[in-house]
Amino acid sequence: MHVENEYTAESLGKAIRAYLDAGKRDDGFFCPKCGARIRQGFLNVFYPEDTEPNPVRVPYCERCDPPDGFNYTYARRVFIRP
Repeated sequence: MHVENEYTAESLGKAIRAYLDAGKRDDGFFCPKCGARIRQGFLNVFYPEDTEPNPVRVPYCERCDPPDGFNYTYARRVFIRP
């Protein structure tokens, strides 16, 4: 799932659902772009009223969008706009 720096809460949910729907097969979830198995990571989501990030689990492809977070985990910063 390509991750932007800003979403609305609704558009983030839609992006996650669309990515999973595009890669759903009988035997699991696979990247619609390259066919690799989809892994589970998290985003550090910042809401306008919060100063601390809220971790949100998201699907991602290790080939197309490799992890860049601490200790080789998938962690991106995403800001939720009102």
